[in-house]
Amino acid sequence: MMSHSHHPSAQVFDLIIIGAGISGILLAHELRAKGRQVLVIEKSRGLGGRLATRRIDAATFDHGAQFINFQSEELRDLASQLSREGLISPWIQKEGQWLHTSPGGMTKIPKFFARDLHVQLNEKVVEIRRIQSPEFEIICESGQRWSSRKVVFSSPLPQSLEILKQSNIYYPQELDSIQYAKAIVGLFQGEALARFTSEFKYQQGIDQDVLSLSQQVSKSVSSSPALTMTMAPAWSEAHFQETDQELESKLKTKFLSLAPVLLPGFKFSSFQDKLNEKVKEKVDQKLNERSNNTIDDKIDDKIDERQEASVDLSLDLILTVKKWRYSHPLNPTPTPSVLRPPDKFIILGADKKIFLMGDAFGGGSVAGAMKSALSLANYFNQF
Repeated sequence: MMSHSHHPSAQVFDLIIIGAGISGILLAHELRAKGRQVLVIEKSRGLGGRLATRRIDAATFDHGAQFINFQSEELRDLASQLSREGLISPWIQKEGQWLHTSPGGMTKIPKFFARDLHVQLNEKVVEIRRIQSPEFEIICESGQRWSSRKVVFSSPLPQSLEILKQSNIYYPQELDSIQYAKAIVGLFQGEALARFTSEFKYQQGIDQDVLSLSQQVSKSVSSSPALTMTMAPAWSEAHFQETDQELESKLKTKFLSLAPVLLPGFKFSSFQDKLNEKVKEKVDQKLNERSNNTIDDKIDDKIDERQEASVDLSLDLILTVKKWRYSHPLNPTPTPSVLRPPDKFIILGADKKIFLMGDAFGGGSVAGAMKSALSLANYFNQF
């Protein structure tokens, strides 16, 4: 159940999870099945983190994670469950392993696990205070407060560490070295994309500035032409502060430059190059001919004819920009002194009541975030 209350809560939870990404939602789902009273607090208006899907006009996009690799033994049961529910299907093979996507959009996966959970959206946790009874008071920016016996951080690690600092709670300093990549994502739609046939589904490493290109129709996410282009971490870091308008121009130019590589033999000219060419042609003719109005009219007609006759991909592209400040951890494995295998989470404090989990500890991917959640669920279920 989703909650938006801004009044103090008298209920004491067994566990409060900060962050409603897939690791937080999955952990809450596993613990609730064992009868635990769990609250998930999320600062944004939606749950799922990078398992994010958005509909824009007639097109639908996964604009975060494009697939999940369920090949590890730890995720086999989970994959079987999702497959039975029709929530995942194999999409492409990479290094001999099937990568799965979710028909209709990746956001269906966290929403499935969150069906019967207590999730508080639009609440930003700013501090945790230790109290005599029960154990902790969770304080949000809005003034809302909740009480809990244990606390789990599942939000991106830099956000979790900031709350710990504000709360004067000790954590191993090695965790400060874990850095996250930013991601700028271009969501392209338009009938011109129909030329990208079913032969093209996913491309990675096609350009040093582009991390991946994903065709959404091939994933059964969108019924109309749609393509997600995720920029590489270095490019995203360099351009993250730019406006959407500035980024739209750069992303469109980059995509147009890659089209011939994706579809050999496909030709196009960018709108701006064509426009510059036409303007130069008109000016040159005016200077050379010193034309009168009649000649000007002929030149205008000639330009109009060329414009109508040429096929211009860029004119048919509609682009929306999305940004991820914390896309994925660049160096997700802490030293053995911090993380003790096979655990995929960290326990803080001698009383073992504060926990850190997520992709930083499970392997730096959505699958890693899931592994971390299941690892911590197994730990709790021992008691």
